[in-house]
Amino acid sequence: MTRAEKIASLLFAILFAYFLKSTIIGYATEPKLIGGIHLDQPIPRPVAWTPIYFPLLLSAAFAYWIWPTKSYASLPRKMAAGSFAIIRVTFVTLFISLLCVGFGEFYLAFPQLMKSEIVPAVMLTVFAAFQGTAIMGLFHGIAFVAFGIFFGCLIVLVAHGAAKVLQLQPDTPSDAR
Repeated sequence: MTRAEKIASLLFAILFAYFLKSTIIGYATEPKLIGGIHLDQPIPRPVAWTPIYFPLLLSAAFAYWIWPTKSYASLPRKMAAGSFAIIRVTFVTLFISLLCVGFGEFYLAFPQLMKSEIVPAVMLTVFAAFQGTAIMGLFHGIAFVAFGIFFGCLIVLVAHGAAKVLQLQPDTPSDAR
């Protein structure tokens, strides 16, 4: 059942990252021209670049990894642990999404950067992702916590109910006719 709960949290992270992409965050998913267009040269071939897969995969991996595997004695404690895990997943997914947007900008600006500007640009990208997560956490934090509590409890309750139903099935011996 723990593996099913982990997969459910993974699916929640993918759904939440897709929700962020479709409502709040705009990823650069169209083909990009590296280096820009110069009027005195032929137009370079565009490079296909779709970073929407990176936040989906990274947030799904984090959700699978962070889900609690410890067996709790009581259902309320397991619900609290699941809710806390989903709350962490929502904020980390938001950070990863903003970080991927920032690295998309860095990727497009990379040909114009000098060597001494690369490390500060990477550090500013990470810092901007932290800033964006903090600001969006201020505006949407209560909703993120409410969704985390709801979906964390829902995942645990469905898994608990499925475990109870599977335990109530009578065992039939293989030689019984």
